[in-house]
Amino acid sequence: ADAAPGEAEAARSKRPLEFDDNLLVPIVRQGEAIGVLRLTARVRRRWERSAGELASAIAGQIALLAENARLYREAQAGELAALREVGTTLTSTLDLPTVLDAVVDAAVRLSGAHQCAVLELDPADQRLHVRAQRGFDASWPSVSFALGQGAAGVAAKSRAPFFVADLEREPLPMDDAEAGRPGRPLRQVAHRDGRRAALSVPLISKDTVLDAISLFWRAPRAPDEREVRLLTGLAQQAAVAMTQARLHGASLQRAEELAALLRAVRTMLGGLDTKTILESIVHEAAAIAGTPHVNLLLMERETATLRLAAVAGSPVPPDFARPLGESYSGQVATAGRPVFVADVQRDANNALAQRDREAGIVTYLGLPVKIRDTVLGVLAFNTTAPRRYSAEDLAYLGSFADHAAIALDNGRLYEEAQRALSDLRAMQRKLVQGETLRALGELAGGAAHHLNNLLTIVVGRVQLMRRHAQEERLVRPLEIVERAAKDSAEVVRRLQQFAGMRRTAEPRTVDLNHIVKDVLEMTRGRWQDAARARGTEIVVDSRLTPLPQISGDAGALREMLTNLVLNAIDALPRGGRLTVDTSVSGSTVVIAVTDTGLGMPEDVRLRAHEPFFTTKGVRATGLGLSVAFGIARRHGGDLIVQSEVGHGTSVRVILPLPSAAAPLPPRAASPLPVRPLRILLVDDEDEVRRALAEMLLSQGHSVVAASSGPDALRTLGQDAAIDLVITDLVMPAMSGWELADAVKASRPALPVGVVSGWGDVPEATPATRAAVDFVLSKPLTLEALADALGRVGRR
Repeated sequence: ADAAPGEAEAARSKRPLEFDDNLLVPIVRQGEAIGVLRLTARVRRRWERSAGELASAIAGQIALLAENARLYREAQAGELAALREVGTTLTSTLDLPTVLDAVVDAAVRLSGAHQCAVLELDPADQRLHVRAQRGFDASWPSVSFALGQGAAGVAAKSRAPFFVADLEREPLPMDDAEAGRPGRPLRQVAHRDGRRAALSVPLISKDTVLDAISLFWRAPRAPDEREVRLLTGLAQQAAVAMTQARLHGASLQRAEELAALLRAVRTMLGGLDTKTILESIVHEAAAIAGTPHVNLLLMERETATLRLAAVAGSPVPPDFARPLGESYSGQVATAGRPVFVADVQRDANNALAQRDREAGIVTYLGLPVKIRDTVLGVLAFNTTAPRRYSAEDLAYLGSFADHAAIALDNGRLYEEAQRALSDLRAMQRKLVQGETLRALGELAGGAAHHLNNLLTIVVGRVQLMRRHAQEERLVRPLEIVERAAKDSAEVVRRLQQFAGMRRTAEPRTVDLNHIVKDVLEMTRGRWQDAARARGTEIVVDSRLTPLPQISGDAGALREMLTNLVLNAIDALPRGGRLTVDTSVSGSTVVIAVTDTGLGMPEDVRLRAHEPFFTTKGVRATGLGLSVAFGIARRHGGDLIVQSEVGHGTSVRVILPLPSAAAPLPPRAASPLPVRPLRILLVDDEDEVRRALAEMLLSQGHSVVAASSGPDALRTLGQDAAIDLVITDLVMPAMSGWELADAVKASRPALPVGVVSGWGDVPEATPATRAAVDFVLSKPLTLEALADALGRVGRR
């Protein structure tokens, strides 16, 4: 519509026209004018017939080019549509077999080929293996090609499409029996299957050849660029889809492998018995690796040897052992790195080649089983068919070997714990005894403190009442009450002594042999008279070795030995022999009490030291042996029980010899007070404070009372006539030790006494202990007060 008048006329007439100086030639395509070719002269001229014919020929060529361009555009649109449809199909799934089948179907549809196959390049052997196919017989998937062999091999090696127009005239490269069936070269196979033309396109992803698509036609054909473009586009899309499918498949496989590994690890770590762990390691290893033969060899460092510990399906003999450095496993243990042998039967370095041939073993893989850098052993895998292990496989199995090392180490630790269990039980027994005594000490401490305060009130008041009582009917009951209160105080003292709160009496030199004789004589009624009364006979032997004297509490040691002898007598209900031995062993003395009685089971022996534990029924307290144990420990020694059911019991008391065996000087008799004292009495318990005050007043002293340490210090600052301070030890605001320090800081010469109801008073600094002139234990008696105040009053 916008053309010039001459051009429009030429297009309508479809023939050349001269117009002014121009020659107008229509461009006609399929009978329709699609344009005009204008030729313009530089000077006015007439156009020759030859010029018109030449221009018409040129216009015809232009029309042909336009037609070809149109056809090309239409073909491209069709190709793009076809590839877009294929791409939609390929990206609709991540299942690799489905993707491979879709690639084969798309290639056949786009090319019209009679046969098609997708071949994957195996990185391990660098060969192309058929993964999907159409039109071939069932045996074709077993065919493989080397790079450069066959159409697929050439395309993969050259990274470019490869086309053969006629296989009869142009055989495929390396046409031999290697890729085909034995004795069936590729040419024969192609001829039998009627293949005449071939096209193969490589599948490349990230510059790496992954696969190849091979197509075959039954008739020769000329090269077709369109088919090549279509197949190349398909290959590009297929490479992406197959890469994604393989990644997806690999992730699923790794997830399955991880689940299998976790199950195997859970099984290995589920037990602590070494034999069970070893068996689970080899069986789980065989399962996750898919190998028929697995064996585990452990390191013996003393002999530098690997010795078989467990086996699953392997022909290794039970007594198999090899020095380090010999055999494949020895190399693994020495280097601490995996070793793989692809063909053990042909390996000249295999010292066990004959055995492997007989067992049909082909490959060997050895993995070090190690904790950090310490090799514990070697986990060996054997297969009866060729096999390769990828880096991922080695990492996977290496992780299993690492967990196996942890399981073995756990088993080793458990065995060590089992071997040391008797020692641990002994230690536990001692700890339990100590904790029991500590708990009893805390319990007894609170009870003893309050009981001693109450008994101080009772004893003090009763003693004061006895002083003023004149009638016999009052004196006798008061004596009974006083004796009962003092017996109660003795019970509290024994409770404190048993719980470790009160030390034994001040040490004196003790003759143990003399104590043994005393105890045997004191218990004669039980082991001789009572035994004969029930018709049995207990023979008592004493084998006493001359002993050096030791330092200790004779009463406590006598009580300890009495308990041991009475326990031995109780263990001889049908009679028997009881022996008491004394001896010197190094820097200790030993007393052994042995009977031929019933003996103890091991569980009873282990608990024999426990307080309140008894097998004698309700008639026994369960404190005899535990008290004896406590007395031995307070003397710096130990008590050991050895017993066997039916073979009697032996109890050995081991006591240390003192560094200096010189007898301790006896304490001098306490003088009576020579003058009345003005005493500052400090106690936070009102009744106790009043009772102590009356006891002091009864002895002629004057008393100033204070209920706390701060009150006492204020009183002391206002009263310079005070001669003595007596303070309770445990008080809320200020302890007795703290008050003693404060008193000595202000008046160094003023005597200070401490009174405690807790048994042995808590430890203080040496300076504080030195600042205190005397320590008295509750319940206080008039005699104890008189003795302490007498020493202070004579200064």
